[in-house]
Amino acid sequence: MDIQLIQKIKAGDSSSFKKLYDMYADAALRTAAGITGDSELAKDAVQETFIRVYRSLNSFDTSRPFKPWFYRIRINECSRLLRKRPRVISLNRLC
Repeated sequence: MDIQLIQKIKAGDSSSFKKLYDMYADAALRTAAGITGDSELAKDAVQETFIRVYRSLNSFDTSRPFKPWFYRIRINECSRLLRKRPRVISLNRLC
């Protein structure tokens, strides 16, 4: 199923990308929220994940499974956004 959608997306069918998004977005958001501990950061991570998936789809090897590839991109985006986020230290901890 995933591979057929990916082949359609590669052929320029934008409605297939919407289907792919609908299939994976909720689970991606739950996982990203668990990793980041922040619902807004998780939303950003999922959005960036799908942008990267779309941009990188031509390099995706359709002989390999899609889910691990997608999962790795999502993990990388969560990690990137966590590194980018400024660290906040509670004033109570300093006193």
